[in-house]
Amino acid sequence: MDKLPKEIGEHLEAIRALCARNAVTKLVLLGESAPRFGGDVPDFVVEFEPEDDPLIRGRRYDKVWRGLLDIIGTDLNLIVESEIENPFRQHPLEFAHHDLYAAQ
Repeated sequence: MDKLPKEIGEHLEAIRALCARNAVTKLVLLGESAPRFGGDVPDFVVEFEPEDDPLIRGRRYDKVWRGLLDIIGTDLNLIVESEIENPFRQHPLEFAHHDLYAAQ
């Protein structure tokens, strides 16, 4: 497994608190050895508690994305794992990653 980037490691508790407040069940940072989704920015894979209302789902996503931007101070990709339908897009999830948060 790759070493956790400094900007993530320094703020791990804040990231975990953000997840706990926003119904996140899982947050993963893809490692450097994983194929990139969007170039040179970090790729986070997230999963939320089930919710039927698309507005609530959208608000949760937005709060987590904006919160991560504020915490780590750099652009990022936030991918919802359950929304990935293309198997070629699921492939990077099999590579090295850092489990940052898992709901209890």
